[in-house]
Amino acid sequence: MTYQALVRAVAALGLAALAGPSAFAQIQSTWENPVSGSWTDAAFWSTPEFPTARGPDTYLAIIDQTGSAYTISLGSAVDLDGLRFTSGNATIDGGGLGTIVVRTDLEFGGATARAIAELLVEGTLRFTSAAGSTLDDTPLCLPGLATARKTGSGTINLIGTSIIEQLAGSLFIIENSGDFTGDSTARWNNDGLIVKQSPGDTRVVGIAFNNTGTVVVEQGAFIVENPVLPSALTLGPATYDIGDGARFDLPGTTLATNEATVIFRGPDSVFDQFSNINTNRGTVRAEGGANVAFTPTLGLVNEGVLIADGNSSRISLGGNLANNGGIVTLLNGGVVSSANGSGSVNNNGGLLQGNGTIQGATILNNGIVSPGNSPGVLITEGDGSGLPHIYQQGPAGTLLIEIGGRTPGIGHDVLEVRGIALLDGVLQLEFLPFTGEPPVTPGDQFQILLAEGIDGRFRDVILNGLGGEGAVEVFINPGVVVVVVVSIPAPGSLALLGLGAVFATRRRRAVS
Repeated sequence: MTYQALVRAVAALGLAALAGPSAFAQIQSTWENPVSGSWTDAAFWSTPEFPTARGPDTYLAIIDQTGSAYTISLGSAVDLDGLRFTSGNATIDGGGLGTIVVRTDLEFGGATARAIAELLVEGTLRFTSAAGSTLDDTPLCLPGLATARKTGSGTINLIGTSIIEQLAGSLFIIENSGDFTGDSTARWNNDGLIVKQSPGDTRVVGIAFNNTGTVVVEQGAFIVENPVLPSALTLGPATYDIGDGARFDLPGTTLATNEATVIFRGPDSVFDQFSNINTNRGTVRAEGGANVAFTPTLGLVNEGVLIADGNSSRISLGGNLANNGGIVTLLNGGVVSSANGSGSVNNNGGLLQGNGTIQGATILNNGIVSPGNSPGVLITEGDGSGLPHIYQQGPAGTLLIEIGGRTPGIGHDVLEVRGIALLDGVLQLEFLPFTGEPPVTPGDQFQILLAEGIDGRFRDVILNGLGGEGAVEVFINPGVVVVVVVSIPAPGSLALLGLGAVFATRRRRAVS
């Protein structure tokens, strides 16, 4: 060993010694008899001293004796490396003053924690019992990075002032179904992540459940009978992620307004009360073939975000859609349908965008319509009954078209109206660098809008991305709107443009 290596080794040994006994080995101490006594009475433990007698973060305390019921009185702070508290006959009673801090693992199986001022688990907590376990007037805190796992099928009982407090960054995994029950005064505050992984039902009954974090239901059903809502009829800011074949249920709750992020991941994703929503201020996402149906016949007011991702994914409304400053995004052929295509879609200062289909007898745009997510095709259509479908752009509306190549729907955006297009407002053209093909040249033509019939004209055309010398003409024909490039920057500027230069000057050109 070199001199430098020896110095490093000695220094590390000195630091370990300063760190105390836990730097070397955990001390294991077992409660030896199923009889009542004080935690601080060393006579009940297998070690010469009671756990934590040498200071914090050292002991693994094991309480697993079975027989008659017995109580371990705490009455003071306990700081442990680990705790195995698995006897269904055992109760730890904190007397309202004692606290327990567990630095690594706590196994909680069939036992009872009573009147503990705080049970803080910084590592992993496991509920392992098939017979159930109880928190009685005991707050359980899971700070950031802590994990709880329900691996046993037994019920977790919360009594009195008991609370499960999940802080941001914590994780609670339900690996084995079974219920969480309370006596109407218990609470569960989740600012972290709850994941329901097991098939079957898990009910939260008699517990005030306040979710400001994320609930993921991968399998089975997660049923909450007493949710805490920020106001009547409102699902508050949080995230609910529901897998295909899974179910989230708030029985007895009526909802009208959504402020949460709710994700449906398949055709059999179910959120029982969500269909009654008539105002969305959060995010609703349908993917994997999910059909999210809003049943109110007055329709839906969207002030948040609606996303339909996938050609068999739909957001269906029982009435009209008023997109009041909201965002509607279609991905990979997703569909948003207003009254099965017979209603109206009013885009009031909002954004309709993406690759997919918007269905409605009439679509009135007084916001922004932007086909594609990067270049793509946005389709508007009716219900297929033979009645005319009308896309009408009002004076406050903008049609935003990106042009980065010559192939329709791949190189540049296309709005396909399967009916009549009535034009007004603004056409905004954004030229992007052409990739994999020659740069844009004078004479290039781009069909940006297709319809069975077109009437009206754009009041203004905004041109970006062709530099200060670029210009286009816009031709409105009976069934197509065509953009023709008539001039481009000088060759040196054009070369820069082809490399993705961002020196585009805002330009306006009249409509031909």
